[in-house]
Amino acid sequence: MYPPSTQNPTMDFQGAYSNQIPMARNPIHAAPPANVSQTFPEPQTVVINTQSIAVMPTQPVCKDYMGCSIANLLCCCFPIGIAALIFSIKTRDDISRGDMITAASDSRTAFTLNMVALGLGLVANLVWISYTIYALDMYGSPDSSTPGSSTPYEYYG
Repeated sequence: MYPPSTQNPTMDFQGAYSNQIPMARNPIHAAPPANVSQTFPEPQTVVINTQSIAVMPTQPVCKDYMGCSIANLLCCCFPIGIAALIFSIKTRDDISRGDMITAASDSRTAFTLNMVALGLGLVANLVWISYTIYALDMYGSPDSSTPGSSTPYEYYG
């Protein structure tokens, strides 16, 4: 089968190529007769062509912090949450335009505003809870008729 044909040979289910001469399946008949000399083809050089693939690093995608902005808008600090939401939307617009430098800047601004809103919201909630506990302890529960009667052991009567 030398020189190789231009067609690509296909393998059948038994492992033989379609353009090969079938060999005898019986091992007795597989060996050549003793008076026939075998000639082997000269070794051929096999060239493997490889293509170089240029892998370009992907640009980091900036986070837009949209969920954090909405949560801060509703739960923590409304005015700063609005500003954080605006910068989150600007980050999404910059990413869709492909402007990664402005997107990174807007993303950092949205993150900073979200952290400030979260901190102010936590502080405001802690102050409110502390004041409510203090007011209830000082002035009694809202359903009590006498001010200052928050403890059950004081009897005026």
